[in-house]
Amino acid sequence: MADKKEKRYVSDNAELMAEWDWEENNKQNLYPNTLACGSGKKVSWVCSKGHKWVTSIYHRTSRGSNCPYCSNKKILPGYNDLQSQ
Repeated sequence: MADKKEKRYVSDNAELMAEWDWEENNKQNLYPNTLACGSGKKVSWVCSKGHKWVTSIYHRTSRGSNCPYCSNKKILPGYNDLQSQ
């Protein structure tokens, strides 16, 4: 019998937990110990600079996405817009 791969949860990943937006996700009854790392569920994140965004857990784990404002993929007025440069 083949060994089943152990399911990994968001709570098992320290990098994801550092950016888990507890306030917003708790409002939606979303908890990191119940969501798999490969889940397509969209949840809220907050980076170390306080930028908030929503993306799926899958994009964070499989595609390596990070804060879209810090990585200049989205414009945040007053942070990375042309006027602030």
